[in-house]
Amino acid sequence: MALAPDDPAIANSLGNPGVALWRSGRGREGYRGAGFLDLLAEALAIQEAAFPDNPGHPSRTGTANSLAIAHRALAALGPPITGTLPPDLDAAEALEARYVLDTAKIEKNVEDIIARTRLYESGEEPPPWGE
Repeated sequence: MALAPDDPAIANSLGNPGVALWRSGRGREGYRGAGFLDLLAEALAIQEAAFPDNPGHPSRTGTANSLAIAHRALAALGPPITGTLPPDLDAAEALEARYVLDTAKIEKNVEDIIARTRLYESGEEPPPWGE
């Protein structure tokens, strides 16, 4: 049985590759034509539709956090692949305020992503996430 397009499991299927892209340092490359902002934005839209009466649902806040990180990291790194959603610091700030996200943790993640991306783009393989 196929999942409906608005099933929360689909959101996880979109969000997970988005997060994996930036953790690997490949956030500007995208995946099959979609940048990681595109994947995470669509995942959040599905989560918000699936849990409209629960803005504090962990799936919503977790995806919003990842999307805020993605916007900030790409804004700092420079443009993503063409044809994908551009980074937007206003959108990041709106997500942080709406979901009461920990901006100190977001900034730490952004620093890690920038370092990992620069390593990858220089030809080096970034270390496993968390090291």
